Amino acid sequence: MQDILAHLERLRDVAECERILVKKCELFDRLAAHLTQLACEVEQAILEKGKKVGE
Repeated sequence: MQDILAHLERLRDVAECERILVKKCELFDRLAAHLTQLACEVEQAILEKGKKVGE
């Protein structure tokens, strides 16, 4: 019976770790999307600045 209880506790621990990993993945996905958007905005600003200089 103790073995079963120990296994159940491990399963709960694994489930908690999985839940934390999912939240971290969601955070990194949002961060990656935000950084990509920032890079696009900086690139656009550089291109626009270059057009004005070349006029």
